[in-house]
Amino acid sequence: MLLILACIFSSILLSNLGCLMVWNRYTYLTDSIIHVLLLAAVLHGIFGIPLEWCSCFVSMLFVATSSYLQKHFQDHSLVLSVATTSLIAVSIIIAESMNIDLDIEGILFGDLLLTNIREVTMLGICALLSIGLIWNKFETIVVAALNEDIAASLGINISRWRAILLCFAAFNVSMVVKIVGGLMVGSLCIVPVFFARLISKTPQTMLIYAATFSLVLNLLGLKLAFLLNFSVAATICIAQVIGLFLTLLGKKYIV
Repeated sequence: MLLILACIFSSILLSNLGCLMVWNRYTYLTDSIIHVLLLAAVLHGIFGIPLEWCSCFVSMLFVATSSYLQKHFQDHSLVLSVATTSLIAVSIIIAESMNIDLDIEGILFGDLLLTNIREVTMLGICALLSIGLIWNKFETIVVAALNEDIAASLGINISRWRAILLCFAAFNVSMVVKIVGGLMVGSLCIVPVFFARLISKTPQTMLIYAATFSLVLNLLGLKLAFLLNFSVAATICIAQVIGLFLTLLGKKYIV
């Protein structure tokens, strides 16, 4: 039951997060955060601080670096690349100099099968926070995504809004990556959103379609993983991609 709830909450949270990132042209943000979490693993190995808190600290450091760079560069991809490579390089140097064994497998695949009630509760809270942000700031989200000049003319502080988005994404990814793994976070943030863009006509329907696609394929992947005795995270990711390709084929040959 806990595993099913974890899949439901992660589907809602990460599909919402994916829509926010795509609308604001931060397509590679989640991948960047996942990569810099290597530094969190290093800090965890040195100080023994819980990985969640290390991840949160590193994510906020990543946000601070990205926000500073955005004052000088408008290209989001360039900013994310510079911030990501810098923090990864620091991680590798520290790990090598202090002979720390990085838990790469844990970062990539998480421990979804070992999910406990505390982690499921945290996932549920994060999912509710994502719904609350979209519900209360929907107009700001849409206007800022369409045209930043119009958003500024309406009194929206674009720099502050970007910082809020980055902090929100970084916090949520850092909280869930230990549970579901970086591979699954990246897949659930991007693939359902691409699916939703194929068939939706409004931002509202895009959110609904993305969450529905993610949830259905999550549960299907979970079922297949148990039947075939495969990795849960990897099987869910494959199910997501197959579902997307089937949608593309259906749209091309049926519609």
